[in-house]
Amino acid sequence: MASIRPLLAFLALGTSLFAADAPAAGTLTAADVIAKAQAAMVKNPSALKSIKSLHLEAKITDAEGKGAGSLIVQVATPFKRREFAYNANHSTETITCANGLEGWTKSSELVTGGRSQLGVMRYESVSTLKDMAIDELSFFGTPEAGAGKAEYKGESEVNGTKVQSVEYSYRSGFKVLRHFDAKDFHLVASDMVGAGGKVQRQVVDDVTWIESVAFTKKETVLVDGKKVRQVEYTQVVVNHEVPDAAFAFPQR
Repeated sequence: MASIRPLLAFLALGTSLFAADAPAAGTLTAADVIAKAQAAMVKNPSALKSIKSLHLEAKITDAEGKGAGSLIVQVATPFKRREFAYNANHSTETITCANGLEGWTKSSELVTGGRSQLGVMRYESVSTLKDMAIDELSFFGTPEAGAGKAEYKGESEVNGTKVQSVEYSYRSGFKVLRHFDAKDFHLVASDMVGAGGKVQRQVVDDVTWIESVAFTKKETVLVDGKKVRQVEYTQVVVNHEVPDAAFAFPQR
């Protein structure tokens, strides 16, 4: 997504350690970069504290520009997350949901009306989705003590742009490395490592302002440096109301 980095995170639930040179003495700290990044993404700093939930809708195209499906993500405090993924012709739906305590997945054939398959998520995956939800609603903020940490990784370049990088590490093992423009500190890209150690990079191509907050409008997704898809967020709703029951294990 946007200046928050959730989207398509379901593609990269693996853990990672991002190699980077240690910052030299006297340079920026993670707190410095985070403060500047949060200031860059809002017109009113208090706006971030008022956001308790998000509803995001996106359409996905492949590397050749052909339709590859769509996605809906709903995140709500303190750590609830629900995701709907659809294939290119909208014939199948896959739901991934966790409320911090339990998680489940459900796959359905929408066209044929075939039988749905419901599965229970492993504890490790529930913990990861819990931390992802916390991360997405923190808007670059440092994880709370005991929940994780943010570490400054120094200056580098992304597509010719000098960036300051911060790695966010959570207790579940979920990690995301964010690259902020060294001049104005807007989000340039985010890296995550998935299965097989492949690095997924989400590069911000365009942003949109929703209720005084900058969200990603378009992004390019690369895996190990190769473009695999482009994502366009067609709808972003702040403080979208979703009942707690929507995140609970469904009744058969």
